[in-house]
Amino acid sequence: MDRATDRVLPILFAAALVVHAPALATNDADDGQGPNGETPAEAAVELVQFFPEDPPDPRRAYEGLEKRIGDLEDIHGDLALGGAAWINFERSNFKDGQTDRGGDVFLDLFRVEARGSRGPWEVSAQYRSYDFMDIVHHAWIGYDTATAGRLQAGISQVPFGLRPFASHSYWFGMPYYVGLEDDYQAGVKYLQDFGDWSLQAAYFPNPGTVNASSPNRYPFQVVTDPDNDQFNRQNDQLNFRLLRDVFQDTAVPTELGVSLQGGRLYNEATERHGDHRALGLHTRTRFGTEREWKLELQWADYRFSPENPEGVADDTVQLGAFGARHRVAAEGELEVINIARDLVWAPGAVDGITCYLDYSRLNKRPAAWEDSELRTLGCSVAAGPTFTFIDIIQGRNSPFLNVAGDTALAEGLPSPDRETRFNISLGIYF
Repeated sequence: MDRATDRVLPILFAAALVVHAPALATNDADDGQGPNGETPAEAAVELVQFFPEDPPDPRRAYEGLEKRIGDLEDIHGDLALGGAAWINFERSNFKDGQTDRGGDVFLDLFRVEARGSRGPWEVSAQYRSYDFMDIVHHAWIGYDTATAGRLQAGISQVPFGLRPFASHSYWFGMPYYVGLEDDYQAGVKYLQDFGDWSLQAAYFPNPGTVNASSPNRYPFQVVTDPDNDQFNRQNDQLNFRLLRDVFQDTAVPTELGVSLQGGRLYNEATERHGDHRALGLHTRTRFGTEREWKLELQWADYRFSPENPEGVADDTVQLGAFGARHRVAAEGELEVINIARDLVWAPGAVDGITCYLDYSRLNKRPAAWEDSELRTLGCSVAAGPTFTFIDIIQGRNSPFLNVAGDTALAEGLPSPDRETRFNISLGIYF
């Protein structure tokens, strides 16, 4: 299948979703603000919030996932504890043993969290346990000046790209795997809203994990590996994101944004600093009779420029997370196209459903390298104290979907099969 066909397929998928949406909405009947610091199993998904009035007021029909998860975790007001357990079912066509068994069910994540506020002070911390690692996901303290913005200090989310995430699905999108989605680092951050504008600026002296060689971390970041001549680590990173709401009184309210990122790469072998930088442009638009549709677009260009020892190639860098390392093209462009729809019906056991089609692509430099892509068709379901993702994920030259392995986000395989993973993730909040 040629690349021209590949670029048309996401459009055809989106068209199919539009055609079938009215029927879906008839069978049963904001901005995707997920809780701060969710995993791929807790991606940014819009949630329909229903009310018991008969008939329900359509103007109040939608509330963001952030409020819903906040209710589940009981984190409003003074400091309170919460947590969640996420259980997965997975069946992948490239895992023969798993296919023979009909799939696997396992505990993916158990986490505990403390959040709250007292007066102008805010705190948030989260500890996670996987079967292969235990980590501090985030931990920060904040101060709200009420008029001059908010400050956060500690390990917090890096402001880059669509907020809070550039995807809806369990497994995120391609930006996550090159370190440009839902990254967390240690430093200070400033947030300010003024009219239709929103500004976030941050300085991160280093990632939240001090051990530069450890891939036991949540976000994908540059890691060292002396056995493979990889000696680079990140430090002194600056981030800037500016957002503006436009057309808010029309049928197509839109958020426009620009993100900038720059920092240094210290090479432990040469004891010299290289650098890394990224630019992102992004937009989110609501439309439909009840603004139940959402279209998200993002483009980003990034570059890593390491100061490696002689004989070590500069065209890749090594990133690590979730106990694994992989090489990534040192230069590339990212494309993101997401479309989602909230489905509405009368109140019942199910509080809300959002269906989505996420597409992301990494166009690598040099151009001779094979590009990487992910596409996910799925739905999220909110019911009582649970939140469930049902995803069909397809990809080529993706680090977790095929046999490309360490080359997936670097040179890639010339004509890899498009591999498929069916995944159900059930989150139980307490």
